[in-house]
Amino acid sequence: MKSISRRNFLTGAAALGATGLALGATGCAPAKQGEEGLSATGAAEETSGYSFEKAPEPIPESEIVETHTADLIVVGAGFSGLCTALSALESGLNTIVVTDSETAVSRGGSNHAAYSKVMEAAGIERREPGSFFKQEMWRSGYNVDLNKWMRWWNHSEETMNWMIDLLAKHNIQTILERGNTDPVDGINAMEVGSHSFVNDEITAAGSGQQLAVDALAEDIQGYDNGEIYWKHLAEQLIREDDNSGRVTAVVAKNENGEYVKFEGTKAIVLATGDFSADGEMMEKYCKWVIPVMAGDSDYQLYDWQQFGGLYEGRGQKMG
Repeated sequence: MKSISRRNFLTGAAALGATGLALGATGCAPAKQGEEGLSATGAAEETSGYSFEKAPEPIPESEIVETHTADLIVVGAGFSGLCTALSALESGLNTIVVTDSETAVSRGGSNHAAYSKVMEAAGIERREPGSFFKQEMWRSGYNVDLNKWMRWWNHSEETMNWMIDLLAKHNIQTILERGNTDPVDGINAMEVGSHSFVNDEITAAGSGQQLAVDALAEDIQGYDNGEIYWKHLAEQLIREDDNSGRVTAVVAKNENGEYVKFEGTKAIVLATGDFSADGEMMEKYCKWVIPVMAGDSDYQLYDWQQFGGLYEGRGQKMG
C-alpha cells in the first residue's frame, strides 16, 4: 500500500476546473445536545440565525444498518469527485465513492489547462503566466486566490495530460476550443487552453463532459479496491474526539431509507457541487446575485440567463 501524498492525492482533480474539499484533519459534525453551532475547532459560536448554521442532532448508531471502510471516502460522483477517486486508486488507496445520483454527473464541458500535449501537437507555444494572470485578475475584479491560481498554473498540464491519456483508452478524443482575439487592447482576448471531449457520437466542443465522467466511473469500478455506492444520499459527518478531531466517517441514506456509514481511515473528501439552489446560503454568501436569479427580476436578461440554481449545498452544510 502506497502512502498518500498531497501531490498524488490531487493529481486527478487539481486543475480541471473541479475542486474537492478534503476533511482528513478538521471539519464540522453534528452538534452535541445543547450546542447551537460548532466552529472548526469544535467550540460553540454565535450564529446569525440561518437554518443551515444550526447543526443537526447526530444520527443514532442504532439506526445505522451497515458500515463500509476504506482509506478514502469521496462524497460526490461529478468530475471533481471521480477524478479524485481514480487518482487515489492509482496511488494504491482503497477508495469508495458515495453519491445520491444513479449515474456519474456532469456539468459544463470546458476544461482549461495552461498547457497540454494536445496544445503542443497543435503547435501552440507555451506562454508565461504574467499577462495571463493580469487578465484573470481583471476578469475577477482582483479577487483571486493566488495560491490556488498558481497551483493550477503549475499542475494543470500534468493533470490534463493524465485525463487525455485516460480518455484515449475509451476512444474519447480531447480537442481544443477556439480562442478569441481582442483587436483593440487585448483585454477581452481568450487564449487557447480550454479542452473538450468528443467521440464519434458527440462531436461538438463543450458537449462531451458526460463522456469523461462515465469513463472515470467505469475505470473506478474496474479496480478491486474501488467501489461506487449509487443512490446513497450523504447526510452527516462524524468527527472524532468529541467534535474536535478529524472527520472519520460520513453517514448516508440509501434508496430504502436506511442509514449506512462509510468510514475513511485516511480522509473524507466532499465534492458535492454548489449551493445556488439554497436561498439562505445565497443570501449570506452571494447576496448580490439574488435579483438576477429571481423569476420576477427587474434585470433586462434573456430568458436563458434566468435560473434558479442547481444544488442545495448539502456538502457545504455537512462541512
